[in-house]
Amino acid sequence: MTLSSLRTALLAALVVVVACAWSTPVQAEDYVPPALRELDIDQRIGDSVDLTRTFVDHEGKTVALADYFADGKPVLLTMNYYSCRMLCSMQLNAMLPAIKGAGLEPSDDYRIVTVSFDHREGPDLAKDKRTTYLKALGMGRDVDWSFLVGDEANIKALADEIGFKFNYDEQTDQFAHGAAVYFLSPKGVITRYLFGLQYLARDVRFAVLDAANGALSSPVDFFLQSCFYYDAALGSYVAVAWRVMRLGGVAIVLALTAFLSVMWRIEMRRRASEVI
Repeated sequence: MTLSSLRTALLAALVVVVACAWSTPVQAEDYVPPALRELDIDQRIGDSVDLTRTFVDHEGKTVALADYFADGKPVLLTMNYYSCRMLCSMQLNAMLPAIKGAGLEPSDDYRIVTVSFDHREGPDLAKDKRTTYLKALGMGRDVDWSFLVGDEANIKALADEIGFKFNYDEQTDQFAHGAAVYFLSPKGVITRYLFGLQYLARDVRFAVLDAANGALSSPVDFFLQSCFYYDAALGSYVAVAWRVMRLGGVAIVLALTAFLSVMWRIEMRRRASEVI
């Protein structure tokens, strides 16, 4: 391949990368419903939740978050409202096989706490929801999975601490929100987020073990999580291919540039030797 051909190939690759990587995000952004664009979950890894905050459990008992951290176990936390007609149930359903396959006991090794973010819901609804999911989990009634309700102020404060956002739609009497699982250390420090509606058992296992040791998630986790967005049409979080393509495309252009630079120098040296 001549030097001229290499320059042409590099220019063509650069045009393709720029066209795909920088125009596609606009299309993907347009594809996400406006109501969901402001509901990104902010990662607050390393931050702590206020363990003095109080809620009411599925038995109607007033509890403090500190009650779930008293014996040094990590906590898997979710925020779902119990009358949700779609996303919340989908998320809780998706958690079941991951919990069962993680090789850890949600009683001996860690706790699961689900908090409703609809302040209108009461402990009776929480109890019914708990009964449904303990039966579906099939690990016995002694599984340490608490379903909580609370007042609007405490719910909003907890949601803010973990970066969870939600909006109420009066017309449909539903909440727009994202889906995530939060892992907290025995001291109430946020150590990891798992996003979406599909959870691998190994990811839950590693997240629980890291939380038990107070280990925070790595920058690699941030990258992987940034490659997902909520697809309302599919009702799930899906990989954003253009973000991966952007990084891959830039890497290709850099590699071609380096290669072309070397070839250019070789060509210049060859021409200089011919002149001499």
